[in-house]
Amino acid sequence: MAAISAPDPSAGARPIFLHGGFRTGTTWLWSRFRTLPGTCAFYEPFNELLQSLTPEMLSLLTPAGWHSAHPALDAPYYDEYRPLLLPAGGVVGFRLEFSYTLYYHAAPYPPQHAYLAGLIQHARGRGLVPVLGCCRTSGRLPWLRQYLPGYHVHGLRDPHDQWLSFITQAERHDNSYFLTMTYLIAAAGAYCSEYAWFFQGLPLPPRPVAGGQSLVQSLGETLQRLDDVQRCRIFLRVWMLDALIALHQADIVVDLNRLSADARYRDDITTTLRHETGLADLSLDDCSMPQAERKSAMWCGLVDEAVAFLEGVLPRFRDPPPPQAIAHMRDLLRQGAAATAAV
Repeated sequence: MAAISAPDPSAGARPIFLHGGFRTGTTWLWSRFRTLPGTCAFYEPFNELLQSLTPEMLSLLTPAGWHSAHPALDAPYYDEYRPLLLPAGGVVGFRLEFSYTLYYHAAPYPPQHAYLAGLIQHARGRGLVPVLGCCRTSGRLPWLRQYLPGYHVHGLRDPHDQWLSFITQAERHDNSYFLTMTYLIAAAGAYCSEYAWFFQGLPLPPRPVAGGQSLVQSLGETLQRLDDVQRCRIFLRVWMLDALIALHQADIVVDLNRLSADARYRDDITTTLRHETGLADLSLDDCSMPQAERKSAMWCGLVDEAVAFLEGVLPRFRDPPPPQAIAHMRDLLRQGAAATAAV
């Protein structure tokens, strides 16, 4: 097992952070970087599985192991962590509270810094560009920008299609993980002094603490008692805050729906990413995000409610998002909302 040190992460190849929410296409985006020579692409460095990951578990965690709709991979998701596994399981430096309890945390936190700096140094020590493909980092973008210099790419998907993917996983595949974790993120936000006001009025659980499957199971059982409107309202609240943070803090925000449909936009994004990362062979040509043609009346009504809520709370942001970010987020929320169908 290779030991992780925590040197100054500003020395060496600039790390590339790929951010996005659950079911937004970030696995596909990460896979595009992973296939490139000269990169070491860590998958989901804040996934709670890393607390107990073993070589045996690692080998079983592939797109074929669940209804993922992810692209085929040449190696398991977490293969880059293999040399960093502890004998008793888990990744060196990882702590369970990283995953959700600290989701919106902005203050210095040396253990989190040391963990990420260690991953970055591991890649650099092999002469590779560190790439971190994340879906639990949107809320901590301000922290990352302050404490770990890098290039931050954030992917956004039509929130309706993201929500539909959550529901599909839950109803067709008996997988409520994404609903449950979004619920946990909202709870983390409600107990974060910076954003507690943003989550007021939502039916949220008690303050989240570091825990294993028992906590997830408890949250899932609580979530089952909520109706579709309450669940969707929670999702939209998390989506809005994370999108605002991303549009304000990321170096580039990539609309993955547009990347799929607009060749000129795809060429422009590819050119920018190649220039900024130095990865001249990067290709995004196979982007293909499914998109629903119609939005339900319930969805459109909740979007109107969410936009009205946002307008009312904008003055409460300590670091207000720029007007163009607010307008962009509002457009993303409303895209396609004119086409409604009965619930």
